[in-house]
Amino acid sequence: ERLTFDVDVSRTDIMIPDPQPRRSIEQATLEEKLTKEAEFMEKEKLMKPLAIRVTKILRSQGLLALGAENLNFGVGEDGKERTSSLKFRSNNTGEQSNYQLSWSQLSEITKCLRVRSLLPSSISVTDQENISKHAAWRWFYLLGNSRLHHLAMGEMVKLIVSNSQRQVSGVESNKLIIYSAHDSTLIGLICALHLEKPSLWPEYGSYLKIELFEQSFEDASGYDKQYFLRFSLNDKLLKSMWGSEFAGLQREFVPLNELKDFLDR
Repeated sequence: ERLTFDVDVSRTDIMIPDPQPRRSIEQATLEEKLTKEAEFMEKEKLMKPLAIRVTKILRSQGLLALGAENLNFGVGEDGKERTSSLKFRSNNTGEQSNYQLSWSQLSEITKCLRVRSLLPSSISVTDQENISKHAAWRWFYLLGNSRLHHLAMGEMVKLIVSNSQRQVSGVESNKLIIYSAHDSTLIGLICALHLEKPSLWPEYGSYLKIELFEQSFEDASGYDKQYFLRFSLNDKLLKSMWGSEFAGLQREFVPLNELKDFLDR
Protein backbone atom coordinates (compact mmCIF):
# COMPACT_ATOMS: atom_id res chain seq x y z
CA GLU A 1 0.00 0.00 0.00
CA ARG A 2 1.34 3.41 -0.97
CA LEU A 3 1.38 5.99 1.81
CA THR A 4 1.39 9.75 1.29
CA PHE A 5 2.74 12.37 3.67
CA ASP A 6 2.37 16.11 3.92
CA VAL A 7 5.79 17.78 4.04
CA ASP A 8 5.97 21.18 5.73
CA VAL A 9 8.57 23.33 3.96
CA SER A 10 7.70 26.55 5.76
CA ARG A 11 10.90 26.48 7.84
CA THR A 12 13.39 26.23 5.01
CA ASP A 13 14.52 29.83 5.48
CA ILE A 14 16.43 28.75 8.61
CA MET A 15 19.99 27.52 8.01
CA ILE A 16 21.22 25.32 10.86
CA PRO A 17 23.91 25.09 12.20
CA ASP A 18 26.06 27.30 9.97
CA PRO A 19 24.27 30.47 8.88
CA GLN A 20 26.35 33.25 7.33
CA PRO A 21 26.63 35.61 9.07
CA ARG A 22 26.24 34.01 12.49
CA ARG A 23 23.05 34.67 14.45
CA SER A 24 25.00 36.14 17.32
CA ILE A 25 28.35 37.75 18.02
CA GLU A 26 28.77 35.27 20.87
CA GLN A 27 28.69 32.30 18.50
CA ALA A 28 31.27 33.79 16.13
CA THR A 29 33.52 34.83 19.02
CA LEU A 30 33.31 31.42 20.68
CA GLU A 31 34.15 29.62 17.43
CA GLU A 32 37.27 31.73 17.02
CA LYS A 33 38.27 31.12 20.64
CA LEU A 34 37.92 27.35 20.28
CA THR A 35 40.12 27.30 17.17
CA LYS A 36 42.91 28.80 19.31
CA GLU A 37 42.91 25.93 21.80
CA ALA A 38 46.16 23.95 21.92
CA GLU A 39 44.64 20.61 20.89
CA PHE A 40 42.88 22.14 17.90
CA MET A 41 45.92 24.10 16.72
CA GLU A 42 48.23 21.09 17.07
CA LYS A 43 45.93 18.91 14.94
CA GLU A 44 45.56 21.67 12.34
CA LYS A 45 49.34 22.05 12.12
CA LEU A 46 49.73 18.31 11.62
CA MET A 47 47.15 18.20 8.81
CA LYS A 48 48.04 21.46 7.06
CA PRO A 49 50.63 19.98 4.62
CA LEU A 50 47.95 17.64 3.24
CA ALA A 51 45.53 20.53 2.73
CA ILE A 52 48.15 22.64 0.96
CA ARG A 53 49.25 19.77 -1.29
CA VAL A 54 45.72 18.78 -2.32
CA THR A 55 44.69 22.40 -2.90
CA LYS A 56 47.70 22.86 -5.17
CA ILE A 57 46.85 19.71 -7.15
CA LEU A 58 43.21 20.71 -7.60
CA ARG A 59 44.19 24.17 -8.80
CA SER A 60 46.96 22.98 -11.13
CA GLN A 61 44.56 20.55 -12.83
CA GLY A 62 41.89 23.19 -13.37
CA LEU A 63 39.39 21.62 -11.00
CA LEU A 64 38.66 24.80 -9.03
CA ALA A 65 36.33 27.51 -10.27
CA LEU A 66 37.39 31.14 -10.18
CA GLY A 67 36.73 32.56 -6.73
CA ALA A 68 36.64 29.18 -4.96
CA GLU A 69 38.89 30.56 -2.24
CA ASN A 70 36.31 33.20 -1.31
CA LEU A 71 33.71 30.70 -0.12
CA ASN A 72 32.98 29.99 3.55
CA PHE A 73 31.52 26.66 4.54
CA GLY A 74 30.56 27.28 8.13
CA VAL A 75 31.65 26.53 11.66
CA GLY A 76 35.25 27.42 12.42
CA GLU A 77 36.16 28.37 8.85
CA ASP A 78 35.69 32.11 8.68
CA GLY A 79 38.09 33.29 11.37
CA LYS A 80 41.12 35.57 11.20
CA GLU A 81 43.54 32.81 10.18
CA ARG A 82 41.54 31.99 7.05
CA THR A 83 41.09 35.68 6.22
CA SER A 84 44.84 36.22 6.52
CA SER A 85 45.45 33.29 4.19
CA LEU A 86 43.22 34.83 1.54
CA LYS A 87 44.90 38.23 1.89
CA PHE A 88 48.30 36.57 1.64
CA ARG A 89 47.34 34.95 -1.63
CA SER A 90 45.75 38.08 -3.07
CA ASN A 91 48.95 40.09 -2.57
CA ASN A 92 50.39 38.37 -5.66
CA THR A 93 53.74 37.95 -3.96
CA GLY A 94 54.36 34.76 -5.87
CA GLU A 95 54.40 32.82 -2.60
CA GLN A 96 51.19 30.84 -2.87
CA SER A 97 52.55 27.58 -1.49
CA ASN A 98 50.92 28.03 1.93
CA TYR A 99 47.42 28.67 0.61
CA GLN A 100 44.72 26.06 1.26
CA LEU A 101 41.01 25.68 0.70
CA SER A 102 38.85 25.21 3.78
CA TRP A 103 38.62 21.65 5.05
CA SER A 104 34.92 21.45 4.25
CA GLN A 105 35.64 22.48 0.67
CA LEU A 106 38.45 19.95 0.36
CA SER A 107 36.26 17.19 1.77
CA GLU A 108 33.32 18.02 -0.49
CA ILE A 109 35.37 18.42 -3.68
CA THR A 110 37.52 15.32 -3.26
CA LYS A 111 34.51 13.21 -2.27
CA CYS A 112 32.62 14.30 -5.40
CA LEU A 113 35.63 13.50 -7.57
CA ARG A 114 36.16 10.14 -5.90
CA VAL A 115 32.59 8.86 -6.31
CA ARG A 116 32.77 9.80 -10.00
CA SER A 117 36.18 8.14 -10.44
CA LEU A 118 37.70 11.53 -11.28
CA LEU A 119 40.06 11.88 -8.32
CA PRO A 120 43.54 12.84 -9.64
CA SER A 121 46.05 10.01 -9.34
CA SER A 122 48.28 12.23 -7.19
CA ILE A 123 45.51 12.34 -4.55
CA SER A 124 45.17 8.87 -3.05
CA VAL A 125 42.04 7.33 -1.57
CA THR A 126 43.82 7.48 1.79
CA ASP A 127 44.37 11.21 1.27
CA GLN A 128 40.67 11.69 0.56
CA GLU A 129 39.63 9.67 3.60
CA ASN A 130 42.04 11.58 5.84
CA ILE A 131 40.60 14.86 4.56
CA SER A 132 37.07 13.67 5.29
CA LYS A 133 38.04 12.45 8.75
CA HIS A 134 39.72 15.73 9.65
CA ALA A 135 36.81 17.81 8.35
CA ALA A 136 34.49 15.76 10.57
CA TRP A 137 36.89 15.99 13.52
CA ARG A 138 36.95 19.80 13.29
CA TRP A 139 33.17 20.07 13.35
CA PHE A 140 32.78 17.55 16.16
CA TYR A 141 35.50 19.30 18.16
CA LEU A 142 33.91 22.73 17.85
CA LEU A 143 30.26 21.72 18.13
CA GLY A 144 31.18 19.41 20.99
CA ASN A 145 31.46 22.55 23.11
CA SER A 146 28.27 22.68 25.17
CA ARG A 147 27.70 26.41 24.74
CA LEU A 148 28.44 26.40 21.01
CA HIS A 149 26.14 23.51 20.15
CA HIS A 150 23.40 25.17 22.19
CA LEU A 151 23.83 28.42 20.25
CA ALA A 152 24.01 26.61 16.91
CA MET A 153 21.51 23.78 17.38
CA GLY A 154 19.30 24.80 20.31
CA GLU A 155 16.42 25.94 18.13
CA MET A 156 16.22 22.67 16.21
CA VAL A 157 16.62 20.44 19.28
CA LYS A 158 13.85 22.39 21.00
CA LEU A 159 11.62 21.80 17.98
CA ILE A 160 12.31 18.04 17.99
CA VAL A 161 11.73 17.71 21.75
CA SER A 162 8.63 19.90 21.58
CA ASN A 163 7.13 17.81 18.77
CA SER A 164 7.84 14.65 20.78
CA GLN A 165 6.03 16.12 23.77
CA ARG A 166 3.13 17.14 21.56
CA GLN A 167 2.89 13.55 20.36
CA VAL A 168 2.84 12.28 23.94
CA SER A 169 0.14 14.76 24.96
CA GLY A 170 -1.98 13.94 21.91
CA VAL A 171 -1.67 17.40 20.36
CA GLU A 172 0.46 16.10 17.48
CA SER A 173 -1.28 13.37 15.48
CA ASN A 174 1.35 12.74 12.81
CA LYS A 175 3.21 9.46 13.24
CA LEU A 176 6.13 10.60 11.11
CA ILE A 177 7.81 14.01 11.01
CA ILE A 178 10.54 14.70 8.45
CA TYR A 179 13.09 17.48 8.90
CA SER A 180 15.08 18.46 5.83
CA ALA A 181 18.72 18.93 6.78
CA HIS A 182 22.29 19.26 5.61
CA ASP A 183 25.11 16.88 6.50
CA SER A 184 26.44 19.59 8.81
CA THR A 185 23.05 19.68 10.54
CA LEU A 186 23.42 15.99 11.38
CA ILE A 187 26.81 16.65 12.97
CA GLY A 188 25.32 19.51 14.98
CA LEU A 189 22.46 17.33 16.22
CA ILE A 190 24.80 14.47 17.11
CA CYS A 191 26.80 16.88 19.29
CA ALA A 192 23.79 18.64 20.80
CA LEU A 193 22.14 15.32 21.72
CA HIS A 194 25.43 13.98 23.16
CA LEU A 195 25.45 11.00 20.80
CA GLU A 196 28.32 8.71 19.84
CA LYS A 197 30.37 10.42 17.14
CA PRO A 198 31.19 8.67 13.85
CA SER A 199 34.77 9.10 12.60
CA LEU A 200 33.76 10.13 9.08
CA TRP A 201 31.66 12.94 7.67
CA PRO A 202 28.07 11.70 7.04
CA GLU A 203 27.69 10.22 3.56
CA TYR A 204 25.37 11.68 0.93
CA GLY A 205 21.77 10.83 1.72
CA SER A 206 22.51 10.21 5.41
CA TYR A 207 19.68 10.49 7.89
CA LEU A 208 19.32 10.68 11.65
CA LYS A 209 16.34 8.68 12.87
CA ILE A 210 14.73 9.67 16.17
CA GLU A 211 12.23 7.17 17.56
CA LEU A 212 9.73 7.82 20.35
CA PHE A 213 9.01 4.87 22.65
CA GLU A 214 6.33 4.43 25.29
CA GLN A 215 6.79 2.20 28.35
CA SER A 216 3.92 1.28 30.65
CA PHE A 217 4.60 0.29 34.22
CA GLU A 218 2.82 -0.20 37.52
CA ASP A 219 3.83 1.30 40.83
CA ALA A 220 2.20 1.94 44.20
CA SER A 221 0.00 4.65 42.74
CA GLY A 222 -1.20 2.51 39.84
CA TYR A 223 -0.35 2.34 36.14
CA ASP A 224 1.77 5.02 34.53
CA LYS A 225 3.76 5.64 31.35
CA GLN A 226 7.24 6.87 30.58
CA TYR A 227 8.60 8.01 27.22
CA PHE A 228 12.03 7.63 25.65
CA LEU A 229 13.90 8.70 22.52
CA ARG A 230 16.31 6.47 20.61
CA PHE A 231 18.72 7.66 17.91
CA SER A 232 20.40 6.07 14.90
CA LEU A 233 22.45 7.35 11.98
CA ASN A 234 21.77 5.48 8.74
CA ASP A 235 20.16 2.73 10.87
CA LYS A 236 23.28 2.38 13.05
CA LEU A 237 22.37 2.85 16.70
CA LEU A 238 23.98 5.86 18.40
CA LYS A 239 23.97 5.73 22.18
CA SER A 240 23.67 8.97 24.11
CA MET A 241 25.52 10.34 27.11
CA TRP A 242 22.79 12.89 27.76
CA GLY A 243 22.69 13.68 31.46
CA SER A 244 25.34 11.06 32.24
CA GLU A 245 28.60 12.76 31.17
CA PHE A 246 30.16 12.57 34.60
CA ALA A 247 29.17 8.95 35.11
CA GLY A 248 30.48 8.00 31.66
CA LEU A 249 27.31 6.09 30.81
CA GLN A 250 26.03 5.55 27.28
CA ARG A 251 22.32 4.86 26.97
CA GLU A 252 20.30 3.50 24.09
CA PHE A 253 17.09 5.07 25.41
CA VAL A 254 17.02 8.64 26.74
CA PRO A 255 14.02 9.65 28.89
CA LEU A 256 12.09 12.40 27.14
CA ASN A 257 11.69 14.31 30.39
CA GLU A 258 15.49 14.61 30.67
CA LEU A 259 15.61 16.40 27.33
CA LYS A 260 13.00 18.92 28.42
CA ASP A 261 15.66 21.19 29.93
CA PHE A 262 16.44 22.28 26.37
CA LEU A 263 13.01 23.90 26.36
CA ASP A 264 13.72 25.70 29.62
CA ARG A 265 17.05 27.31 28.65
